[in-house]
Amino acid sequence: MLDKNFTCIAKTLQGLEGVLSNEIKTTLGLESKLLKRAVSFNADLKTLYRANLELRTALSIIIPILQFEANDIDALYRNVNNYKWEKLITPSNTLAINATSYSEIFTHSQYAALKVKDAIVDRLRDKLGKRPNIDTFDPDFDFNLHINNKSITLSLNSSGLPLNRRNYRHKQGVAPLNEVLASGMLLIAGYDGEQPFYDYMCGSGTIAIEAGLIATKTPPGAFRKKFGFYNWPNFDEKLWDEVYKVAMSKKRKASKGIFASDKSAATISEVNNNVQAAELGNVINIKKQKFEKAESPKEPSIIMMNLPYDKRLELEDASEFYKLVSDVLKQNFKNNEAWILGPKTKSFKSFALKPAKKINLLNASIECTLNNYQLY
Repeated sequence: MLDKNFTCIAKTLQGLEGVLSNEIKTTLGLESKLLKRAVSFNADLKTLYRANLELRTALSIIIPILQFEANDIDALYRNVNNYKWEKLITPSNTLAINATSYSEIFTHSQYAALKVKDAIVDRLRDKLGKRPNIDTFDPDFDFNLHINNKSITLSLNSSGLPLNRRNYRHKQGVAPLNEVLASGMLLIAGYDGEQPFYDYMCGSGTIAIEAGLIATKTPPGAFRKKFGFYNWPNFDEKLWDEVYKVAMSKKRKASKGIFASDKSAATISEVNNNVQAAELGNVINIKKQKFEKAESPKEPSIIMMNLPYDKRLELEDASEFYKLVSDVLKQNFKNNEAWILGPKTKSFKSFALKPAKKINLLNASIECTLNNYQLY
């Protein structure tokens, strides 16, 4: 199905392309090319397995398997139908097609996806006598159809469900932070587990847990039950077991403490459950407290917080809240470094500290900045 070496495209969030590229170099030892919300690199099967297991800022790893030009919907169907799908998919498998189109010819991406699905199942019915079913939630084979004018690329998703689904979050809290975004913020901050770390508005604990995984060198995919490549006919279970064991053998004890707190008792209960699921109960210290009542760390530390947004969470006076946070940081947390994720809103301009660095990021659909403050 795949050549010995092939092209992979690792998808990520806007603003994290450079972070992911650096991760591919430091983790996998590979050079890569920056794309829009993605990074491309060459890999073999072992590296593909490692990428899915070990990359913290990748949302999915897809592999282009079919590329051609088409002038109309019939040409799209023919080219896809001519591919030998019977070597990859059986009638007992399920599949799904996700499409994006930037084309004056193929103006309806969902219709194009439907024709691609028809081309695949018609081929399998003709060759094998039966056709596979469609599963849009968790298919055995998840395909990504990308159309740019006449250029068609059909890729196979090796990850299955998005890689940010680490499988340690047992309950979806209010406006939870994407795990990939949390990891990206930590890597931007240069966090490697060698510094004390604090999140005083931890919500469901995502930033603290991702920090714990980094500090203990736990692979971000360690708790997932499966990946998309499990369903491939060339899945090498022995090779996968080897990759998994090597990655897990690199785990270590955290050398510095990680502290997470929040004012909500219900939130703290949720954090405890997530921390235990991530096997970080001995790493992350959890406490119920208001931010303004917190004591400054005893030694220089990294502080990182994802502030509540007046767009997603109700704030009685967002400007007053942001000013309060900045005032407390300035007065009570000297000799520390703070990284604050906040929205690009007028109210956030009330944050009364001058950032040393500003990085533009997207939190879901909300434009944000990750601001670095050196507290003296």
